[in-house]
Amino acid sequence: MSTDDRTPDEPVDIELDVVAHHQPDQVARDAAAADDLARAAGYSDEALETLRMVTAEDDEITDEQRAVRDKTAKSMMLVGIRTVVVRALGLLGTIFLARLLSPADYGVVALGLTLVVLGRFFADGGVAPGLIRREEPPSRHEYGALLGFQQVVLWPITIVASILCFTVFDLGGTAGSATVSLMLVATIIDVMRSANSIAAERDLEYTPIVRAEIVEFAVYNVLAIGLVAGGTGIIGVGIANIARSLTGSGLVILWGPLKWVRLGWDFKVIKALARFGIFFQLSWLATLFRDQGLALILAAVSGRASLGAFDQARRLLVIVTLVFESAWRVGLPGLARMMEAGAAPKMLFQRGLGLAGVAMTFPVVGLVATCHWLVPFLLGDGWRETTLLIPWVGAAIMLTMPIATIISTLLWARDEPKKVFYMGMPALIGTLAIGAVAMTRYDAVGAGIGLTAGGVIYVASCIYYATDVFGMKSIPQFLGPILAATGASFAGYFVGRAVGGGDLPGVLVSGTVSIAVLLVLLMVLARSAATDLWRFAGKARS
Repeated sequence: MSTDDRTPDEPVDIELDVVAHHQPDQVARDAAAADDLARAAGYSDEALETLRMVTAEDDEITDEQRAVRDKTAKSMMLVGIRTVVVRALGLLGTIFLARLLSPADYGVVALGLTLVVLGRFFADGGVAPGLIRREEPPSRHEYGALLGFQQVVLWPITIVASILCFTVFDLGGTAGSATVSLMLVATIIDVMRSANSIAAERDLEYTPIVRAEIVEFAVYNVLAIGLVAGGTGIIGVGIANIARSLTGSGLVILWGPLKWVRLGWDFKVIKALARFGIFFQLSWLATLFRDQGLALILAAVSGRASLGAFDQARRLLVIVTLVFESAWRVGLPGLARMMEAGAAPKMLFQRGLGLAGVAMTFPVVGLVATCHWLVPFLLGDGWRETTLLIPWVGAAIMLTMPIATIISTLLWARDEPKKVFYMGMPALIGTLAIGAVAMTRYDAVGAGIGLTAGGVIYVASCIYYATDVFGMKSIPQFLGPILAATGASFAGYFVGRAVGGGDLPGVLVSGTVSIAVLLVLLMVLARSAATDLWRFAGKARS
């Protein structure tokens, strides 16, 4: 019966009528009655929404939220595969090129990469994440304005840096200068894919991006190794970079949703996005300043040996950060689309924090529990400082990375980049100050102490600046994985010491015991989050 067919004496239940418009009438009335009973028993609307999202597999969330969740899971799996493949290709390329190039030539390549990273940082300007985050889809005019802005930024950087390479810097002659110039030109070609990449990421369709990036890095490695081995010398690396950028940008444009987008210029469009972009970039700059500042202080206070131990610890911890690279990349569009679909930010934070915390425990525990045997097994004797440093860095990662990943992307999705920047500043100051003091007595381990102290300060900043999402109900989601990781790491270490043996048996015993204990502790201390992670991984696999 429609509302127009009712008699004047019939009651009008608008809410049930709306719900029944999408479901069979009796099902809608049963659901509404269940909600009424739950509210009468003291359940808030927020608690009901959380219950629907977490308990059953699919039935308690809307079709739109379920579609976004499944696409997010698939995207994280795709980006994770991409990360592993690209890192593996990069490692192989590094090994072969290191044998073909002299250390001086390899230093030229490293300088070129540094300039490329700086160029991309300024060219992005935080504008692209601003377009990914917002609810309204960007127009082709806005995409064209973004491409125009990136070209305006990159061309002067490329020209000035190239002139300096040929006239001021000593890069081993014309070949070295030309190589760096070609690498900078490649970044100009790279950004031509930005519009299609943003449009694909907004829709959580990462397949064309992942395919293009894997193909382009394969092309780069084959050409770079082949050209250098064939006698071109270092300039072969520059030529391979041009081929890589042409391949990657061409494929993203070919496979992307927008195809070719014409360059444009609109200062008003860029200015409107600049407020978000500035604070977005400042947050990343603060993280970079923390890491590099800590290394510089360590070198000044404790010397090169301690800096080497610190650098090796960071290299070993790459396996930990690999887990979260896909979360950083997919998290912003995923959370933004979930909120557009009606999911509450506090619920997203609590559930996401649990998922991230549990996911982080496995690589951290595996590395911390085995580091006493793993470091000498991989690096040889003489790296005791690295062994002592890893547990401190692992603790800092468990404190900061899960919560930083979720709360930063959530606040970016809510158009609150200023909060993200402000939350990071006390931790930055605390890390450098406490680390500098600790280094005077504990050398490289002091840097780890500074990172751990900075992690505690960061958590306090999150509670202060994001009280609307970080409430008391978030504490179990935050502490459960940390306590489980701590207990499992100690168990693996002590059992490994008790069993004894060489480095390889120690790695196997401590690693096996720590992961087994971790699984048990997660079921006790973070059961719901561990179950959610298993379901989420199932969605990704399917």
